[in-house]
Amino acid sequence: MNVEPSAMVQAVLEMRAASDAQAVQVEVLKRAMSVQEQAAMRLLMALPGSLPLAPAGQPGAQINVMA
Repeated sequence: MNVEPSAMVQAVLEMRAASDAQAVQVEVLKRAMSVQEQAAMRLLMALPGSLPLAPAGQPGAQINVMA
């Protein structure tokens, strides 16, 4: 099989470009996930602490629906 050097060089350059593009995509994904993580932490920190139990009433009459 006879392969021209220019075709091999072109194939190597295309693989490098694809590798660089993939690295950029991974970096963008990591940054997006970091932003989502920060937003989720802000939401969790905004939640109130534990809620008190019902002070009166029959068991099961008052249900704490905050979960």
